[in-house]
Amino acid sequence: MSEPRHAMIYRDAMYQWAWGVIQRGEIKPEKFSREALAELLQWNDRNGCYLDDLTKADGMPPTTKQEAIDCVKRHTEEA
Repeated sequence: MSEPRHAMIYRDAMYQWAWGVIQRGEIKPEKFSREALAELLQWNDRNGCYLDDLTKADGMPPTTKQEAIDCVKRHTEEA
């Protein structure tokens, strides 16, 4: 069963907020957990492979926290 629409809207708003505060430099990505950064990266880059289940399915190791931090920094600098 798919996620209820109101939950999807709420989750998307939270990701937009988190991306914005990182982009504006209000919160450093280091403050987020590895899992939260992976979810945020997946939201920002739907063609990417950041979540544990996706990397595992592709035969890759999980994204480390440092890899996620570096990727978030690259993505926010490009924007």
